[in-house]
Amino acid sequence: MKNNQLDFLWDVSKTLSDSYDAEKIVYSIQKCLKKYINCEKAEVFIWDKNTKTVKNFSKNWIAIDSTKQDYYLHQILDTFEILKNAIIYNDTVYSLVTGEKTNLTIKKLKNNNLIKIYLPLIRKDSVFGFVELDIVQEKEKISSELLKTFGVLLYQLSSSILNNILNNRMQINVNFHDAMKNIAKIIESQYELSYIIPLIGEMIDRFVSSHLIYIFLHNEKQGFQLLWPNACHEKHIGEMLKHINKNSEFIISEDKHTGIFPLIQEKKLIGAIVAYSNIDVLSNNDIQYLQQLSNQSSITIQRASVYGEILKHATLDALTGLNNRRQFDVRLGQEVSTAKRKKTSLCCIMIDVDYFKKVNDTYGHIAGDCILKQVGKIIPKELREYDIAARYGGEEFSILLPFTSIQEAFAVAQRLRKAIEETEMDISEARVPNTKTIKVTASFGVSEYVETIKDPKELYKMADSALYEAKERGRNRVIVYYAKN
Repeated sequence: MKNNQLDFLWDVSKTLSDSYDAEKIVYSIQKCLKKYINCEKAEVFIWDKNTKTVKNFSKNWIAIDSTKQDYYLHQILDTFEILKNAIIYNDTVYSLVTGEKTNLTIKKLKNNNLIKIYLPLIRKDSVFGFVELDIVQEKEKISSELLKTFGVLLYQLSSSILNNILNNRMQINVNFHDAMKNIAKIIESQYELSYIIPLIGEMIDRFVSSHLIYIFLHNEKQGFQLLWPNACHEKHIGEMLKHINKNSEFIISEDKHTGIFPLIQEKKLIGAIVAYSNIDVLSNNDIQYLQQLSNQSSITIQRASVYGEILKHATLDALTGLNNRRQFDVRLGQEVSTAKRKKTSLCCIMIDVDYFKKVNDTYGHIAGDCILKQVGKIIPKELREYDIAARYGGEEFSILLPFTSIQEAFAVAQRLRKAIEETEMDISEARVPNTKTIKVTASFGVSEYVETIKDPKELYKMADSALYEAKERGRNRVIVYYAKN
């Protein structure tokens, strides 16, 4: 073997040992090849036996279009099944054992003056994919030295790519168990379905990334109602849902692009999780994972409903640990009554996290919950022991400051606004690629108790009115409501 071939194989071996993700493996091989054999492009394709499709290895296992699918299946893979130790050079098949042409030929793919070379990927005696190389047109024919080079290369490539696939499968299992665990843990911090459903949806969607995930809830009067995401435009999903009842198992469409997984708890149909793709089919593994995730989601939703009924009479917000809205309303009545009777000062602050919907839409509801929990920790640090802080609902917080003037309340609000603005909010729990922390701001409205107030809720409404003005005037600011005498 010539020195340049040895150098090439050394480069490939070193590159593969340093490459871990699929995209880097393919890019590195292409870079190495270009130095020695004028390779314009390299692609790796994997034969997925579960779905019976050829998928692009470096592009998140996306199934290729139907025209190429047929060509790769019936020309390339069929040829390698007949003769595994071979390479396909344009339309000619060479044996890597003898170095000679064989009687096998394939239909030539239109390639704009490029030579197409195909190398099989072999595991034991089975072909699990192939490498496609685009080589600049050259006058000389394929040499025995080049065949020897490719013969060694394909085994190095096969081993490296197979290791990557096995690592990915292990990671999928880890992600699956994480998703199951996280869905089960949701009710530790949330019990409102409007919060729980998006969290479950995002966890499953992140796990089954090749399919869109929809979550429907069901009741006897209205039937199936979509709760996550905001819209579903696939009419066939509605038709498939009509065939789901409390005794149903999962339903898979004939083309295997859509799966309906019922949510059933205590022999009652409470909803369905739908997985849909117009490209990828559901593999047997996907179906098994989705079935188990749906079972866990059923349990979580049912428990959350029961837990929610119990917490209606509780005083603390499950997510932040602050007072909940019900307790705030109780304390509001008590503090207004005290201020009126003793003629003492009382102020209210309303807080709204700015652009919170954008946070949810960009980073996911799990990230949104991380923000709310951290804001819930910042607020008490700026208050006295007898001040009353609550999560009023969604991204809104409320504070009652007994024995506090409007000037002092304004100062408290400004300290809180600055503390929130300067805090790096940790959203690592949401597992957003390349994003561990983000910054947010908040808007504030401040009001003061006056004797003309008859209903305690007026104090809150005045602060809410000032909050609305703060948002209208650009957000991340404090506005004070001055009552008219």
